[in-house]
Amino acid sequence: MRIVLCVVACLALMIVASGAAPDPVCSGPTTLQIVHPDNEASASAARATVGALPMLARESTTESSPDARVPVPPLKAQEVLKAVQTRHGDPLPGYVGARIFQNRERRLPRGRYREYDVNPKLPGRNRGPERIVIEQRTGKAYYTSDHYVTFIPLN
Repeated sequence: MRIVLCVVACLALMIVASGAAPDPVCSGPTTLQIVHPDNEASASAARATVGALPMLARESTTESSPDARVPVPPLKAQEVLKAVQTRHGDPLPGYVGARIFQNRERRLPRGRYREYDVNPKLPGRNRGPERIVIEQRTGKAYYTSDHYVTFIPLN
């Protein structure tokens, strides 16, 4: 965790020192959300440290809890998860799902995962970035609003 924070801090200093213009996508107050269910104390400290750095991460599109520190997945993600569980892993009609998620970046604990779209597939339209990823052995589910960059535990 310390190495990651050092790298982020160094990048922030290089950006500030070079006078580079901020990314228009990242304008305004921005924080990097680090969610790790096994170590919330260090994740909280990392959020506080990284949140103080100038515009290094994209803003989260998820809803936030009242204390604004613990991200809460949208209700539609929880509803899709319940429906998938009811259907024993089969995707809902009109949704893309049950494909293997390989977790190549190792952002989630080791396991065998399947991925499901949160929104229905509409002809001629992009599927969007929102997904639910479910570990097959444990049933542990995660929501991502940014196509596998960050994950929020659902259960």
